[in-house]
Amino acid sequence: MSLHFFYREFLLCIGVASLMFGLFLLFFKSPASNIYQPYRRSKNLLAAGYLVMSLNITYWGITFDDRFTTPDVLDIYNEIIAIYLLYIIFNYALCNLLDHHYLTCKRLLTDAIRWVGVIALCALSLLPLFEKIRWGIAAYISFLLIEYIVSFLFKFRKLYLHTEKLMANYFAEDKRRFVVWTYKLIVLMVVYGVLAFISIFEGIWFNFFFQCYALVFNFFVVISFLNHSLSYGDIEKAYMEWEKQEEAINHQLETTHSNVVYNLMESKLKVWVAREKYTEQNLTLDSLSVYVGTNHTYLLRFLKETQGVSFSEWVSRLRVSKAKELMRKNPKEKLENVAYLSGFSSLSYFSKVFSHLEGVSPTRWRDNMSL
Repeated sequence: MSLHFFYREFLLCIGVASLMFGLFLLFFKSPASNIYQPYRRSKNLLAAGYLVMSLNITYWGITFDDRFTTPDVLDIYNEIIAIYLLYIIFNYALCNLLDHHYLTCKRLLTDAIRWVGVIALCALSLLPLFEKIRWGIAAYISFLLIEYIVSFLFKFRKLYLHTEKLMANYFAEDKRRFVVWTYKLIVLMVVYGVLAFISIFEGIWFNFFFQCYALVFNFFVVISFLNHSLSYGDIEKAYMEWEKQEEAINHQLETTHSNVVYNLMESKLKVWVAREKYTEQNLTLDSLSVYVGTNHTYLLRFLKETQGVSFSEWVSRLRVSKAKELMRKNPKEKLENVAYLSGFSSLSYFSKVFSHLEGVSPTRWRDNMSL
């Protein structure tokens, strides 16, 4: 079997794999509640992206020849147009996952015009009139693609940081781990885009490496996206509640609490801490807001002004303090029990938070205490 024949068959197999990814996403049944509507929209967009990817890879497999070593300008145009469309689809699928207001008619129209404009430039440059500047046009179109990808990644990172902040300010538990995969995805997509563009000019072995990377990358995306459905409901509820509270605050003329209200909040929080309510599982900013008798925006502002930290870090400090108290009283207690009694959901998360705040692991801290 020749190398060219093997790679052609390999490309067709990758095309089938991309098709399977798309069909699996398309027919995956997510929860039917309204709160999952943005997730279902992203799921369908991501499925469409993999179907487009499958068509592109299959096209290269069917038409495969020696062009990988000597690509002409038409090959470059075909790849740029396909990659551009893929990034537009992935842009909407992933950004919509973190912000359900992201998909707007204006944004859709703008990107559609940009993509059609790229196709028009490619078509015009093939005319004999533009033969001398054809490669210059190809370079300009490549720049437009790179500019779009960079812009998308910056927007996606901004949405990720906003969501991470929301998680830290809303949940006492480490819910941020449910969105951290999206941050890893930013790095992986940068690598994917660079490799995809270089693959146009390189030979079979580089393209073989790129397709292997793409297969692993796509497997990571699909699995992470499906796992995200397990936590999406809680995250979206927090996001929607946060929006409601922010909207309510914006309609209020009074922007600050009186000293009387702040003193009342402080006294209620002291009672809450004295009763060790911070050790309860699934603690959220809203549940504490109900206890205190205010909305979470005012409570968060109060914590920022009085404690100087986010809700999540404030609760973590209380729990770590409780854990140290338990280890002082009973140095032989299992760390799993200490973690649970302090309010942590797992030993690994307890160790992570304790090490971050104290600078040493719980085990090392307890050993030092006994010296």
